Amino acid sequence: MKLSSFKIVVIFIFSSLGFLTAQLPGSIMNQYQRFISGADAGVQTGVGTDVETYKSPEITPYDTTQKYLKQVQKEKEPVVEPEFPWFFEFPIVIEGDTLQIIRKALPIQLETFSSSIFENIPFLSSSQLPVSDKYIIGSGDKLLINMWGAVNAQYDLIVDRDGKIYIPQIGDVALGGISVISAQRKVNRLVNNVFADVSISLTLTSIKTVQVFVVGNVENPGIFDLPGLSRVINAIAVAGGPSNVGSFRNIKVYRGDRLIGKLDMYELILTGKAKGNIQLANGDLLMVPPYEKKVKLRGLVKNPAIFEIIEDETMKDLINYSGWFLPNANIHEIFVDRINSGIHISINIDYEDTTQWETILKDGDDISVFPVNPYRENVIFLEGYTPYPGVYGWEEGMTANDLFDRAGMLYNDTYRERVDIFRLLPDESREIISFDLLKDSKVSLQPQDRIKLYSVREFLIPKEVSISGSVRKPGKYRLYEKMRVSDIIFTAGGVERGSYLDSVELVRITDGLKRERKILNLGKILKNPDSPENILLAEDDYLTVKKIPGWLTPEIVTIIGEVVYPGDYALLNEEETLSDLLERVGGFTPDAYTKGLMFIRPEIAKEARIRDIPRILRSTRPLILDSLGRIDTLDLVYDWQGSDLNRIIIDVSKIVSGKDDFILRAGDSIFVPRIPGGVSVLGAVGINGTVKYSNRKKVAYYIKSAGGATKDADINEMRIVKMNGEVLKVSKGYSNVEPGDIIILPKKIKKETNWLSIMTEIVTVLTGLATTTYIIIKLK
Repeated sequence: MKLSSFKIVVIFIFSSLGFLTAQLPGSIMNQYQRFISGADAGVQTGVGTDVETYKSPEITPYDTTQKYLKQVQKEKEPVVEPEFPWFFEFPIVIEGDTLQIIRKALPIQLETFSSSIFENIPFLSSSQLPVSDKYIIGSGDKLLINMWGAVNAQYDLIVDRDGKIYIPQIGDVALGGISVISAQRKVNRLVNNVFADVSISLTLTSIKTVQVFVVGNVENPGIFDLPGLSRVINAIAVAGGPSNVGSFRNIKVYRGDRLIGKLDMYELILTGKAKGNIQLANGDLLMVPPYEKKVKLRGLVKNPAIFEIIEDETMKDLINYSGWFLPNANIHEIFVDRINSGIHISINIDYEDTTQWETILKDGDDISVFPVNPYRENVIFLEGYTPYPGVYGWEEGMTANDLFDRAGMLYNDTYRERVDIFRLLPDESREIISFDLLKDSKVSLQPQDRIKLYSVREFLIPKEVSISGSVRKPGKYRLYEKMRVSDIIFTAGGVERGSYLDSVELVRITDGLKRERKILNLGKILKNPDSPENILLAEDDYLTVKKIPGWLTPEIVTIIGEVVYPGDYALLNEEETLSDLLERVGGFTPDAYTKGLMFIRPEIAKEARIRDIPRILRSTRPLILDSLGRIDTLDLVYDWQGSDLNRIIIDVSKIVSGKDDFILRAGDSIFVPRIPGGVSVLGAVGINGTVKYSNRKKVAYYIKSAGGATKDADINEMRIVKMNGEVLKVSKGYSNVEPGDIIILPKKIKKETNWLSIMTEIVTVLTGLATTTYIIIKLK
């Protein structure tokens, strides 16, 4: 269907308003935005600014834990849910059928105990390692010997490959293989055999480097040069630690062909020391064999992990390695999932049974420690209007008085004449029992009772009075005892200037059936609060304070931009015009572009909303009758905004010359821009942008300067938007182009033809026609 020219014009005009605000040249756009923001502030007056921000809720993956917790809560109410899910379910599926579901404690993924200590270990140089007196001296170590007394000397010496040093006048001294403290004693004895009254000190100044071999199941096996102070743990660390199958419990150290030590890293980690963590010597070989047994420990222990177990270690050893149970662990039902001779079996261990805590662990054991039952048996629950709601312990013979006799359990305005007990029955339902706390405080309590308290205010309907008209804060207010007319005036912030105090109207409803009107002299009441007219207020009284007819308040208009004295001005009378205002502001400056004057009146958008213009536009949409006889409506193809109507298009030249004028209203805003330097070209052109203005150039010149029209340009629907908001349909030969104009060249509207649908309808019609013809022939 081809759109009519009228529809195209309407669509284009509303679209061009959007182009205007989006594509004004930079300098004018900045001025315009500042102007518009000030004008729009008038429209927003009285509109609330508290906006509730929507936030998408977090999506929690569904698991059977939540389902289970809801089931428990339903069966045993109330229930205290765990702080986190504490199990996962492992289904046993054979040929697509789930035969069993095994429940195990979280976490699902476990790390090997102590494996993390080998992550990000920096290399330590010899100068960073502490040296003890027990350090064993070897080839390559550097020693500093000081002598003083009868002989003063200092010697820097290196231990040679034979483990000896040479001291002048003393000779060769063998120090290799002995500790630093032993070396000092030996040198001291030899020196004193030669010299009398000589003291010495021996200091290790540089440590040798030892070369060790790390083999077996480590991450990076190889040969490593280490500081001479290094121990077994240092060598394992530089090799990256044991691999997934490497042992942490049985690291072997060979010197030559002799086994000189074994390191159990659990002993080192848990106690801080281990006899197998010996100092290494040059040529030592470290062997990390595969682990013998590993078990998984999950759930409520301090360190859930995969633990390596050596021969004959028990459940007790494992729990000790984990740091012990958490306080809410169920130690009576520890679940062990075990493979025994190729068959899955499950056992439960009671840790308080000494015969069971000595259970020998097997390779592959998967052990879960679940929480204790969260259900509390001997408790009662207090809720409602109390400073201390929550759970309280129940004791045999406990009464309501025992609970409420504690200090601070009740507010002063707690409603004591009724307290409700919701009591759990054997079938899991509840019954309600009510009692008067003042008369029957010794009512017996039972486990699982839910006691609810109420406030006196819950049973009171607040009484209200209303005030409207010429007061600072009109609205509804609570009615208090002995509240008078003067009190509601004070509560409402007092009267405004121009209020008509001689005749204030009060409407009162008596017994809910009769209305009564009273006229009060508010002036007398405010001067003399003891006046008889300052009557007591009753519930639902409605007070109206009128304003003196014709009372004037300042009505402000704003003019900014290129005028001599921009600013806010109060209207002098109801007939003041734009030309009057221009005279008051001193006229235009030399840089003013009067043709681009923008006049904004926010009242227009308000009036459009009151008149419900959007609904009227929707009701004017064209109707379409489809092939089935159904009525459809075309959606509006433009976006209507009420603020688009605020701008009034005026011809300033007629106002300046006296041929035309415009009466001002409060809230009007006028913006006078500077003379622009270019003409903007938008739409189906080579490049959208602004072309420098040239006097008496036609539209064709500016289109050509913007790269020319594209193939899909619709030359016949070209528009030009003037700075004052006027929109004109033009051709390429239009010559009245002015600075600040916007030339808009739209694209052609393409109509798509559904040939398949058309042919289908034609075939259907022809088929029906042929059938009808055949029937007529037969009837003849």
